[in-house]
Amino acid sequence: MGEQMVSPTFVFTTYFDAALEDHVVEQFIGELVDIHPWELPVIEVTGPVSVAGGLRAKDRSGAAAS
Repeated sequence: MGEQMVSPTFVFTTYFDAALEDHVVEQFIGELVDIHPWELPVIEVTGPVSVAGGLRAKDRSGAAAS
């Protein structure tokens, strides 16, 4: 108990076009699993994210542009 350990970690982030067919993404993930050095890799996949709202550009003084 209380013993320090070092666990090597590698984080790989990539992005896919939302229009890409599921089987292409599944094939890619399968290839990652095949080359992963541990028995159980952690792979997170999320769907497309849409950003919308009333954000307005600010001028250099920090005031919102009109």
